[in-house]
Amino acid sequence: MRQVIKNLFPLIRRLPFFVLIVGVNLSQASQPGYRSDTIFLKPGDYIIYEDSSFYAQSDTILILPDDIDYVSSADHYNQGRHIYDSISDWGGNKPWLNNLVKLMVVTGSKTEKSSKNKIRSIEQMQEHEGKKILQIKIVKIDVFGQGINDTIYLKTKKGNSLLNSTHIKTRDKVILNNLLIESGDEFNLSIIMDNERILRTLPFIDDARIVAIPVSENEVDILVITKDVYSLGAALDFNRLNSGLIRLYDLNLFGIGHRIQANILFDFNEEANWGYGGSYSSENLFGTFIKAKLSYLNAFETETFSFSAKHNFITPEIKYSYGLKQDVSYTQAEFDTAVSPYPLRFYYQDYWLGRSFQISKNRNRIILSGRYISNNIYERPEIQNREYHHLHTYSLYLASLAYSKENYYRMNLIYNYGRTEDIPHGTLWNLTAGYENNEFFQSFYSSIEVSHGRILPQKGYLYVKLGFGGFYNEHLFDRGIFQI
Repeated sequence: MRQVIKNLFPLIRRLPFFVLIVGVNLSQASQPGYRSDTIFLKPGDYIIYEDSSFYAQSDTILILPDDIDYVSSADHYNQGRHIYDSISDWGGNKPWLNNLVKLMVVTGSKTEKSSKNKIRSIEQMQEHEGKKILQIKIVKIDVFGQGINDTIYLKTKKGNSLLNSTHIKTRDKVILNNLLIESGDEFNLSIIMDNERILRTLPFIDDARIVAIPVSENEVDILVITKDVYSLGAALDFNRLNSGLIRLYDLNLFGIGHRIQANILFDFNEEANWGYGGSYSSENLFGTFIKAKLSYLNAFETETFSFSAKHNFITPEIKYSYGLKQDVSYTQAEFDTAVSPYPLRFYYQDYWLGRSFQISKNRNRIILSGRYISNNIYERPEIQNREYHHLHTYSLYLASLAYSKENYYRMNLIYNYGRTEDIPHGTLWNLTAGYENNEFFQSFYSSIEVSHGRILPQKGYLYVKLGFGGFYNEHLFDRGIFQI
């Protein structure tokens, strides 16, 4: 480790700003409650941890696992400032002599590596609550090589450099558009933690960290560290041995955060063996946090145009959520009542709107929402009222009342390997009622749903969901669902 850090000195001298991320044991990182410490060193500061030491010749940020004990010059300086001030001039401008003086001022016994010197990253961030944000800086780690928590931010291997050259990193403007903060805002830890989670939910971002850098007693800079997912990909999905789908995609087209995908379909049981389609989508359209997707399919005598857009409750402070979906389809289908495949033409619409009311300081919410679904069939054969419900012409009106108590816990190795995961925990109750006006009948709908997530220390994560609902038509219960 000492030799590695020694090799960094020539690089550090050339950089005005440097980030060092020290290795994390994955077995430790997987434990519930895993945290990392963030240490900011000014030029001339040093830190000693385990069997290593580091001397900063420029502004440097270190991100250390929470279980590593360390002693920094900042700790010593705060504890014995009056002693340091009296002899600091003696060292002059010689770094090695200054370090010797600092080591002599405070002894290096293990008893001094106490929990007082181990400030968790969240507790560090809380110290900046209410401070003014001056600048927002962005550091983008290569896709192949280093990780945000699991290695040292050093020179990339030759093989990884070649692979990294085929990837276009996410543009700074795209990252800034996905932030809830900007220069001049007051530092709010809840918003910062939400913003970390929002960045990690983006399909083209593998991991993200947001760090506060103290500038003065009342001001901080914000450092956003991101690592992309490699955006180019291909996949082959089989429905059967002789039918399936080939997908070619770019998750982050030109680094602007848009996804483009081409689909090739094949089915050797059909007269026309091949088909095609594609989609184009944005996770944050024009910086509005609206997800939008446009898609097209032309295969096996079916042609479909589809458009969808939605704005979710990405944080408890968001008051409104809304969305829409529209499908226009033309196809040929076989029916029991028809001698040969019959043409179908229909138009499906789905609109919804929600309003959130925050009812406590711990961000519990009451959510009211409404939804309208319309299915218009323009061409089809004769059918009965108890068959092919998706080909009925109907309108469905829904309203719901929900109570949400939700927070997120940062963990590893629950659903994925390596990347940071934001695991929801809390409780959700949802009551829904509605009315369907069908061309054949009228029905009432009702449902109840309860879900609960909980972190079990040293054991993992438990999630339970119960739901029951259905339609009532002429004193009969049908089209129901029970889930556990």
